[in-house]
Amino acid sequence: MLYTIPASPVVKFQQPRLGQVQETITPNQLGWVKFGGSYWAAKFYEPDFSGSIVPGEQVTVLGHQGNALLVMPKDYVEPHRRWNWWSLWTVAA
Repeated sequence: MLYTIPASPVVKFQQPRLGQVQETITPNQLGWVKFGGSYWAAKFYEPDFSGSIVPGEQVTVLGHQGNALLVMPKDYVEPHRRWNWWSLWTVAA
């Protein structure tokens, strides 16, 4: 009989926080981030992100999945938090 282990759920923080990369994070490889005084494995929150983040750079920590932090580049803005300029224009008009 074959058993599968379900993926851990994604837990998002109420407020994004900053961490510092200690080991490079790429789309295919976990890296390490110093966060809250401890070192954590980290991977990208957006699975289709194509860049990499190198040691010394700050990242936005959005949550965790299991024991891995979910991070994005420091200036990342989640899609649902981006401005909808059309709705602002129609309200002002």
